Amino acid sequence: MNSEEINLPHVMAFYRYGQALVSNNIDTLDALFWHDERTVHLGAGENLYSIEQIRAFRRCRAGTHAAQ
Repeated sequence: MNSEEINLPHVMAFYRYGQALVSNNIDTLDALFWHDERTVHLGAGENLYSIEQIRAFRRCRAGTHAAQ
């Protein structure tokens, strides 16, 4: 769909996620993921299956900046 009204929230979430990722803003990253055991995050070096695994992974990286 080529509708700014429909696409704008998704584009804004995309940039919000990117900024949170490079600044390791755990609260924002957590807010942007579906809070469910069926949530899957496939990464370059890790595959995480559930919101709890994703949260644990983010907490372990709390002291680093993951510029990508």
